[in-house]
Amino acid sequence: MAFDTANACLRIAAIYEEALAALSTPVILDAIPYMTHWQEEFPFATVQLGATLAADRDDEGEDFDTYEITVVGRVYVAKLTDGVKGEFEPKLHLWIPQVMEYFNARERLQSAAYPARPNDLRYARITECSGVSLLQAPWAGEGVTAFGAVFTHELSALRFVQQAYL
Repeated sequence: MAFDTANACLRIAAIYEEALAALSTPVILDAIPYMTHWQEEFPFATVQLGATLAADRDDEGEDFDTYEITVVGRVYVAKLTDGVKGEFEPKLHLWIPQVMEYFNARERLQSAAYPARPNDLRYARITECSGVSLLQAPWAGEGVTAFGAVFTHELSALRFVQQAYL
C-alpha cells in the first residue's frame, strides 16, 4: 500500500485546529482536509496535497524509496471587507509563529485526534509561510478576497518497495 497522503492531510488539518486552540486566548478554527471549501464563519483553514510528489532511491537500498511530499495549508482569517482597517493583521502576527512552532514540534503528525504516527513517515515540517497575505477564493462567488496566510509543509516518507521481477 502506498503512503497515505489523504491521512496526512487529515492529520495536518487536526494540528491546525489544535495549534490555535492552544493559544492563551483559544481560537476555534475549522480545518478542512481539502482545497475547495468556503464558509461564512471565520477563521477556517484548508489543506491540500501540493504539486510535488516524488520518489527517489534511498541510500537504504534498492527496495526502499524516499517520498518527498508537499502539502499546502491556507488559513483564512476574515474577508477583506470585514471589520475595520488593521484589525486582522495582528491576529496573523500571533497565529503564524504559533502554527509554525506547534507543527514543527510535532514532526510525526501526532495530535489528540491522531496519537500514533503514520506508517513510513520520517518527518513533517513547515518550511515556508507567505506571511500576511490576501487569498483569493474564486469558488466562493465573485472572487472573494480574504486575509490569511499560506503554509508549505514538507513531508518525507520511507517506503519499502517490493520489486516485481517478471
